[in-house]
Amino acid sequence: MSVEDAKSLFWFVHMHKAGGTTIVKCAEKNHEILTDSGNGNILEEDGTEIDYRALDGDGLRSLVSRLLNGGVTFVASEFSVPNLEVLLAHPQVKVFTFLREPGARFLSNFRYDYQHQFFRGDCDWTTFFRHKEQSFYYENYYTRILSRVLTGNLRQKDCERAYEMIKSFDFVGVLEDERSWSCFFEWAGWEPVRLNANSSSDRRAFFRYLKRPKKWGAAYRMARFSPPPPEDFNKVWNLLNESDMRIYRWAQEELRSAESRQAPIEG
Repeated sequence: MSVEDAKSLFWFVHMHKAGGTTIVKCAEKNHEILTDSGNGNILEEDGTEIDYRALDGDGLRSLVSRLLNGGVTFVASEFSVPNLEVLLAHPQVKVFTFLREPGARFLSNFRYDYQHQFFRGDCDWTTFFRHKEQSFYYENYYTRILSRVLTGNLRQKDCERAYEMIKSFDFVGVLEDERSWSCFFEWAGWEPVRLNANSSSDRRAFFRYLKRPKKWGAAYRMARFSPPPPEDFNKVWNLLNESDMRIYRWAQEELRSAESRQAPIEG
């Protein structure tokens, strides 16, 4: 089933280090119209990403109208979270996201930031976890995005709100599952495209870095990166991220249900 004709704007809630750049590249290859922006994100005149916290419901609806009138068909939001309830209620917007296994997402984030020296501490995930300069360093990152509680302590009602919110999305993909990609391309009406646009663990990326000037430091850090033992990491991480694990398992179950119905995952 393709997106209805009336639904003319894809809004991609880009979960950091969960395949977002790949999705944006797929949109471009399928001739979606993006804003003149960074990786699908809407930018202010000074080059910074728009802060959706400054937009009330009317402001967000006005922004959507401007995008539609300008012919834009695809938007991503990664570092600031719009009012998802407003977007989901809009008749011309389709809201979707992709989720990655929470521990794998965090370790990919750690590897990428360590490699590029965004994080200059020791090569230790617990040190990185305590860094907390961005919402994607926190535990229960998906829950925080969906509930818009980006920092500080999460309450039980925030976790429940996030769980109900994800179930309202028009499409929820599971990054690691090939079946999910098939469902996604059918749902979006796109030609299948598979890219590995921003991998921080691909060995080919290592050699690409060696060919770039002044990239030896990043290549060296990538080569010496050693992830923590899975049994030690998972034991701690899963306890810290029960809400995100619940959301991720729901997405996996929805994928299995959709496959049994031979239909795409829809909220």
